[in-house]
Amino acid sequence: MTVGSFFKAQSLAGMALVGLACASPVLAQAPASDMARCSQLYGTYNHYSGNASYSRSAEIETAMAECQKGNYAAGIADLTAAMNRAAIPLPPAETATAK
Repeated sequence: MTVGSFFKAQSLAGMALVGLACASPVLAQAPASDMARCSQLYGTYNHYSGNASYSRSAEIETAMAECQKGNYAAGIADLTAAMNRAAIPLPPAETATAK
């Protein structure tokens, strides 16, 4: 390996690391906003259906558990479906914020 090719390889590796560092905050924000949406839907369901532990649906608890495991797509889909079946209005997604 020549000195020129060594420096070129080092330069490319450095650029790749900078690119990953710049992209990671964007990627890290998605799970927080997804978890915020799960919490928002869960809270809305409980608000409309009552807060008593005996009134909570196993389906809702399972959906929230999916969110807590990081399976946001499945959890949000299950929460949304349960709310639609119960005729509970869905809150706008843009109001979900990470805390």
